This record gives sequence, structure tokens and C-alpha cells, in this order.
Amino acid sequence: MLNESETAPIGSTMTPRQVRNLKIAITIMTVLLIAGFLLLLYGIFMRVGKKAEDIPATAAPAIAEGTPPALLEFPIEPGAAVTSVMAEQGRLIIHLRKPGGDEIMIIDLASGHEIQRIKLTPGG
Repeated sequence: MLNESETAPIGSTMTPRQVRNLKIAITIMTVLLIAGFLLLLYGIFMRVGKKAEDIPATAAPAIAEGTPPALLEFPIEPGAAVTSVMAEQGRLIIHLRKPGGDEIMIIDLASGHEIQRIKLTPGG
């Protein structure tokens, strides 16, 4: 026969023992949730807290204070026009519209040298 502590009170579907176990489970899950949230915040803080010198430079090298930046010159034939310019992953991408067909110039910003020139031709 069941003793009184193992029977559900009138109007309840759970016994006092089940209620106690449920409270323990809720407490453990709450502690785990808070610990996970704190670890997430710590991880975000560590990533944001990195100093700029810890991150490798992928763009142009630092310029000494007081010296003007170097002037880069890239020849563009007469009649050509720059239609768009975009910087992406340490590279400068220039779209040139030319009478003989469009071209795309790719320039490495770290070295200042032209990496590649792509000629766009109509095709099928």
C-alpha cells in the first residue's frame, strides 16, 4: 500500500515527491542556463577585447606619422572611364568601361601592385 507522501493530493496530478524532483530539475536547468549565458558573454568579451595589434593587418601597411601616403598610378588608356570601385579583402577592384570592351583591374592594397586585369568580352 502507498503511504500518504506518495499519493497525489486531491485536485493535483503529481505527488509531493514528483513536485520536489521537478523543482530540483528546474533549479539545475536554471543554473546551467545562467552558466551558459555567462560563458557566452565571456566569449564575446574576449573576442571584442582583442587589441588591434593582435589582429594581422590585411589592408594597406601603416604610414608613419607626418609622411604623406604614397601615390599609386595605374595607366588607363584614353577614352576609358571608371564605372565603379570596390574594396574587398585587402584588394581594390576597379571596373573600367573602354571602347574595345570593359576591363576589371584588381590591385593589392598592401603592396600597391596590380594583381590582375580581366578583359570582359561578349560571349555566348
